[in-house]
Amino acid sequence: MCSDKSVNFCVFLRAHGLFQQVLNDLTRCSVNNFNIEDAEERKLSILLVQIISFLLHDPNNISYVTEDCFNQLHRTISLNPILEEVDGVTLKVLGTKKINTGLSLERALVMSLSAISNIVSSRQGVIMFNKSDISSTLEKLAPCLLSQLDASKSSEEDELLASCMAHCVRLLEASGVYQKYSNCEDSVAWNTLLPSLIRTMRCLIEHPRQPLCKLKDNHPIVDCILASLKFLVNITNFNKDVCGRVAIEGGIQATIEIITSNSLASDDGVGHFDVLNMCLGVLINITEKELTYRELVTKQQVGGQPFMNYLLTSFDDMCNSQKQKPASREVEGNIISSYLAILIACMVRDHKENQTQVFESKLAGFDQVINTLSEFVIFQSSARLLTESMRDNIRDMISELKSIPKPSCELDNTKPDET
Repeated sequence: MCSDKSVNFCVFLRAHGLFQQVLNDLTRCSVNNFNIEDAEERKLSILLVQIISFLLHDPNNISYVTEDCFNQLHRTISLNPILEEVDGVTLKVLGTKKINTGLSLERALVMSLSAISNIVSSRQGVIMFNKSDISSTLEKLAPCLLSQLDASKSSEEDELLASCMAHCVRLLEASGVYQKYSNCEDSVAWNTLLPSLIRTMRCLIEHPRQPLCKLKDNHPIVDCILASLKFLVNITNFNKDVCGRVAIEGGIQATIEIITSNSLASDDGVGHFDVLNMCLGVLINITEKELTYRELVTKQQVGGQPFMNYLLTSFDDMCNSQKQKPASREVEGNIISSYLAILIACMVRDHKENQTQVFESKLAGFDQVINTLSEFVIFQSSARLLTESMRDNIRDMISELKSIPKPSCELDNTKPDET
């Protein structure tokens, strides 16, 4: 739809001072009747959404958006039949009915969300966003998208719904709504939004869908999972209560399943760099302070092997393969090695069994982990990418690792040299 000719049409409208009038007229003409019984009006409603969304695809046109236009786009979302009232009980059983309209409703929804995302990229759009109650609409939309996705029968529908969810999550982040969730304020989040995000991630990588590592970086499913993981990283950062809610809703299992689909199934053990980074970030946040969550993660399996085995093997392989990597991938490898090292440091904190496993692995101790963390602090500090609190946390980890004694059995087996 956004061809060179259509872009030229927008230029023509702006050059002749017609853009504002056309946008205002389209806004006034919008029907907003998505009733599946009234096919003609539904088609007209969807067509008008398509045209408005197309006009707002170009960032140069965002300044023409009025509050009426923004509210009209909001209405196209709130009146879409896909958006139904979904309570916590319904979400648990995914009982919402599947709406079959040949993907037209999904397309209308993703175009409306895309247009609003473009608008919110401007200061003027942020003001409109904050004045509206669209955040509550988006909170309710997430579980409805999950319900549709669970019943999806095609890759095209998967991609449309994943795009909708990615826009939904990013718009919620743009509104600063994750701060509300970080404060554990009573909201729709704990009842529907958070569990639906986690279940959506798991749903998108379920068989027979392709493993993440087989999809391109800009694929809608990869984009949706990345947006959801980033949301989880933000709300779990230094927040014990939220970490508990994420764990209860299956966030640990979902994150590890994503690692399996993205990294373990890939040729280089990394897959999508940003996805792996965010997965490690979620696990670091969850395990950093609480022994209970370290136990939960320890009990997980990645590709049939215990999580600690996977973690230690991945770290060792990453360190050994750095020398063979081209310069363009070396920085990425260093960052992943560092995040793996941080996660190892979290997993062995006050956990004797995991400490012993490190000594019994190929690493034979914490020297390589300590070296990696030390280099990470130096590199990130020199690039001014490390906050003071993060730097202090890593230095504390290094001190803790240095103080961990070798297992007693290993000390008992050490014999003096015979002369």
